[in-house]
Amino acid sequence: KANKRLEAFAALKSALQIFPQYFDALEMLGTEQVKDREYETALPLLIKALEINSRAYNSCFALGVAQFNLKQPLPAIDSFRRAVSLNEKSINSNLWLGIALRQTSRLDEAEAALKRANALAESKLPDAHWQLALLFNQLKRYGEAADELEVFLKVQPDAKDAELIKKLIQRLRQQSVADKKP
Repeated sequence: KANKRLEAFAALKSALQIFPQYFDALEMLGTEQVKDREYETALPLLIKALEINSRAYNSCFALGVAQFNLKQPLPAIDSFRRAVSLNEKSINSNLWLGIALRQTSRLDEAEAALKRANALAESKLPDAHWQLALLFNQLKRYGEAADELEVFLKVQPDAKDAELIKKLIQRLRQQSVADKKP
């Protein structure tokens, strides 16, 4: 399987040497490199793919993931916004947009994007609940953070560190009660 993958990569690179504007090859190679966490090599391929076809959702989303992982949060936010505009029903684009916005302290916008991702996933995406819990904790809305962690554990009962998460839920509930006292 690994050999076939290497052969495919070599074929794509060869095609790009012959025809550097070959959109499908740029997009495929770039998105596969993002999957392999080769963000720096993926970046120029995806940028070039988008120069050729600015409406390429997969290139847009993969570019955002690469930028995010290369610690380029503002360009990543732009790429994720663009991906959402190209495919509003994309759970992943909304989720990643929310994560990037939360990490840049645009908390209201982050909440909207994360809630949209959660709604699109019909509340079945553990990552959305986890990210909402982090956001609500950041906003000092401890009760809501605890609620999201409880749903997270329902959606992903075999979660790593489930016992620690249950203790965190208790602590958040206590914090929520303490904050409501006059």
